[in-house]
Amino acid sequence: MGPDGIPRILLGTSPFIGAGQFGRRAPSYYAKFYLNPGKILGIIRRVYGLGINGIQLLPYRPIVEAVEQALGEGMELRIVGSVRLREAEEDISLLERLGAVAMIAHAEVADLGDPETLETILDAIRGTGRPAGLASHKPFRTLSRLEGIGLRYEILMVPMNPAGAFMDCRPEELAALLKRLGKFVIAKKVLAAGSLPPAKALPYVAGLDCVNSVALGVSSEREVEETMALAKRLFA
Repeated sequence: MGPDGIPRILLGTSPFIGAGQFGRRAPSYYAKFYLNPGKILGIIRRVYGLGINGIQLLPYRPIVEAVEQALGEGMELRIVGSVRLREAEEDISLLERLGAVAMIAHAEVADLGDPETLETILDAIRGTGRPAGLASHKPFRTLSRLEGIGLRYEILMVPMNPAGAFMDCRPEELAALLKRLGKFVIAKKVLAAGSLPPAKALPYVAGLDCVNSVALGVSSEREVEETMALAKRLFA
């Protein structure tokens, strides 16, 4: 567990919005999940059934609907929620209502290059009593830029995988920077949008002493068993 109980394993929700990093699979993920929240709920149930109760929530309506249903079924989800730039006030209010254990400014905020805007959102998150963090798609550039300006935050969510995919530097360079910053780190894009096998990517990330938690997206029951079961052995 991390700040205020952030689990070591989080169900990532990028597949559920058909995020662009999935390339040719993105439209099918969008149709399968975004247009059918019941399918999202099915994945949440399977993951929860393995004893994994963490979820990294992108606050899009179909995902929120599935999470609300899961909570209504009695699942004790530990939510780490993303706060978007233009919907910051709305997202913070929603995540507070859902009982999120932490909130993270979306990468679009941190990578924007405007420390004032980022600080305003981090302050608003802290105002809820939750630990605040930030995500980045370009962590080496963004974190190097922010390192000396005294922002107050506890959590970082950054891409990390052995291939260096979706990263703006080599993995070892980012690992050294993260160690120096000393924040609670959630690794994302660990499987490089499905291009790396879990048996290769997960042990690598588990062996890094700068990573505290992983957010893993899955799109089928087979992936739940293959990815989450291995993650549980390595991280739980």
